[in-house]
Amino acid sequence: MPWDQFKEKFKTVEYDSGYGGQGLASDLIVFLKDGCWLERHEYDGAEWWELKGKIVKNVQGKPFKVIQDELRWDILKEMNKGI
Repeated sequence: MPWDQFKEKFKTVEYDSGYGGQGLASDLIVFLKDGCWLERHEYDGAEWWELKGKIVKNVQGKPFKVIQDELRWDILKEMNKGI
């Protein structure tokens, strides 16, 4: 989804990259205008964003409404089941 739409839809989400339970979907990817992207990673309770190189193939995205879930689902597909 476009960044402006994402920003508005998830403006109440508070992200904490510190130690503890996973806060956001592990497969959430942010694509940048220059062809690079940010991926989330987690290790031993800590999580962070990692900048990746340019996309080399066409990626078909799917719409979603949830990136953070109190049930602590791991991936967007599970968090957005039935939406």
